[in-house]
Amino acid sequence: MVNPLTCERCGRDLETDDAISIIEGVCAGCRRVEAAAYKGPTAPPTPKQGAQRLYSSASGFRGASAAQPNKPAASQVGGAAPRRERAAEDLLSGTIDAAAPRRRGGVTFVESSEPGRGVGARPSRRRRDLAIGVGTGLILTGVFITYWLANSRQAGTAVLVEPARDLALTLSVKPSTATVMVDGQALEPLDDQGRFRVAVGGREAAEKWLEVSADGFYPIRRPVSVLSGIDDATIELVPMPFELAIRTEPPKAEVWINGTLRGVTPVTLTSLPDEKATLLVKRAGYADLVREIAAPEAGGRLDLNLELQPASPTLLVESDPPGATIRVGGKIAGVAPLSIPVTKTDDAVTVSATLDGFEPQERKVSLAAMGPTRQVASRFSLKPAMIEVRVETQPPGGVVKVDGKEVGPSPALVKFEASQAGKLVRVEAARGTAHFGGADFTVPARSSSDALVVPMAFRGERVAFVLSPRTGTSAEYVTLLDQLSEQIHRLGGDQQFAVFAATDEGVDRWPADGAATSATSGQKIRAYDMVRAVRPVKAARLTDALNAAMAVEPGSVWLFVGGAVNRAALTAFAESIAGKNVAVHLVTTTESGDGHWLASWAANQRGTYTVLGRDALPAIASGGRGED
Repeated sequence: MVNPLTCERCGRDLETDDAISIIEGVCAGCRRVEAAAYKGPTAPPTPKQGAQRLYSSASGFRGASAAQPNKPAASQVGGAAPRRERAAEDLLSGTIDAAAPRRRGGVTFVESSEPGRGVGARPSRRRRDLAIGVGTGLILTGVFITYWLANSRQAGTAVLVEPARDLALTLSVKPSTATVMVDGQALEPLDDQGRFRVAVGGREAAEKWLEVSADGFYPIRRPVSVLSGIDDATIELVPMPFELAIRTEPPKAEVWINGTLRGVTPVTLTSLPDEKATLLVKRAGYADLVREIAAPEAGGRLDLNLELQPASPTLLVESDPPGATIRVGGKIAGVAPLSIPVTKTDDAVTVSATLDGFEPQERKVSLAAMGPTRQVASRFSLKPAMIEVRVETQPPGGVVKVDGKEVGPSPALVKFEASQAGKLVRVEAARGTAHFGGADFTVPARSSSDALVVPMAFRGERVAFVLSPRTGTSAEYVTLLDQLSEQIHRLGGDQQFAVFAATDEGVDRWPADGAATSATSGQKIRAYDMVRAVRPVKAARLTDALNAAMAVEPGSVWLFVGGAVNRAALTAFAESIAGKNVAVHLVTTTESGDGHWLASWAANQRGTYTVLGRDALPAIASGGRGED
């Protein structure tokens, strides 16, 4: 097969950018040689090495040689038959048996005797191949265009020329009051739900314009066509922001929307249609008005004319800290802070606040002082609860002191601040100058029902013994004197004492001058002798003896009474020593019907009541037993 990209005359490669060379199959050099043959002699193109050519010299070639080129041997071309070359003379004489020669200028070209290698046959074969290729391409292009046009024509016929059916569209619009127009023509609604029938004929225009509009909403304009293929559609208009005008009676009320203050009435606001709005209108002295706001269905402006109602009288109660239980008139009203409606405004109510860990508070609140706000506020500032500890003394009646500060006689209720919890304090108690006691105590975290008992020992610095020897039997008399001597014996060396005896004639004293003396062994022995010398009497002058004993300013008085006790004398003596820091102890020989009264009297004098034979005498000294 002939290579279309080589020159048919010289065998060289064709210039790919030369369209004439490609079409004719002849290189530019050969074409110039051929052109020169008509115009005059010119240099022939240099043949490609190894290419087989037929050529002849002409007298017009410049520098042309008359010699024949070397004929290649058969071995040089792979055994193929060599090309037949003839001299220019043979070609001009016509002796060569070549096909009809073509004569151009001084060079005659003849076809090769080898099949398929003739020079004259190649251009016509190339032209035929090119014609076949171009024709085939045109045929394929025509087939493709015809197919595309056929498909396009078929689709256009189905949709535009011959529609399958008419369009009957059921349209629902929101809001239902919207107006629907098709190409400027208003449609009548099918019902009050905003449903319309939109009809477009299949042979009418393929597209019409649908318009939906309503006051307060953004309008919509859309095309509608039979090509849509739908039967039902819904169009919901988007509402525009609307104006909200609020007026109140009375005016100047605060307007709050969603918790934000927006102004004071009368006021006009702009609100978004899809915004959930809660309206709160407030004015002092009037009840709050709360309302949910919704955008008007027809859009536009929303006018609100509101009438405020006078507020009910209210009692506002707060507590610091909050959370206290509030009682009004003794009934639980709630937990502070709270607002309590009041029905009567001409009375005062009792309000109390209680909170665990804090002291309760109570007060009276007058409702008559209610101001224009028709509210009365009461605030409780609660103080931390005190820690209460009950302190008792043994024997009872001692005066209690905490860290040196006097609290009062026992039983005493001692209060500590909450901040003192865990603190170590000193609790002391004394009864006159005769008894004293103390203890260290840790303050508890909270009040307790248990009592702190402080034991006190008898430690009188100055003791007066009063003897009323009125007794019925000698045994009772002896017992009375023995117990008096025993108490004198118990005195400590740091104490002083004096003895007074009521007789029919008056009062016997020891020491004789009536002054107190130290409780030494010698003085105690002398006191024993004085006591044993006393004789029973019929009418003891008890009052005189008691007054004489108080002259020595004792811290405690021990009254030994034989027989019946003179209640009148005791009552008068108690009145005379009221307010004095002295304790009186009563000792009797027999238990009488006045025992309860006598015990109460002794307790009131911060002393003890002892019945010999029934009770043991209390200790008289805190130190060791005295020595005689």
